[in-house]
Amino acid sequence: MKDRQLIDDERAAWCVIVEEIRDQALAGRACVAVLDVMRPRIARASIDAFTDSRKVIMPEAKAAEDELAHLSSVQRRGQRFMRRPRRGMNVELDAPSDHEWLLLARYAPWSINVDLYDDHDNHIGTLHDCAFDITIKLSPDEAAGVAADLEGFLHLETYARWRARGSR
Repeated sequence: MKDRQLIDDERAAWCVIVEEIRDQALAGRACVAVLDVMRPRIARASIDAFTDSRKVIMPEAKAAEDELAHLSSVQRRGQRFMRRPRRGMNVELDAPSDHEWLLLARYAPWSINVDLYDDHDNHIGTLHDCAFDITIKLSPDEAAGVAADLEGFLHLETYARWRARGSR
């Protein structure tokens, strides 16, 4: 099990960041809060090395993007596809690897899409559209941790409650 913590699926709930994030710094803050809390459960991530924020990308994020694009080429070498995916799409990261975790953390707020998976290959989160839209599966304790990290900036709510209010 690689020292990862599993959550009780009966108590876990899909959650969303309620606000539509439209500020890159706030998206970065949300990514840090989510990734820090979820790190013990994230076994792998699939990340797109593309951004909609090309004009304002930070140098460390651009360097991560370049490395992810290279890693994409290495991962696809020798594979045959009916239709070849674009270089940089669906780059697979072994999240427990310190180096790949750093790539994930640096680029997640800039990526057009990041999907997170646990040890059983269950989908446990998506950071979409440069982290302007975040949906994650959390235990009550994890939800409290993310909410506390974002207090005063953004609000976390269960998906069920958010939908019941007729949001978005």
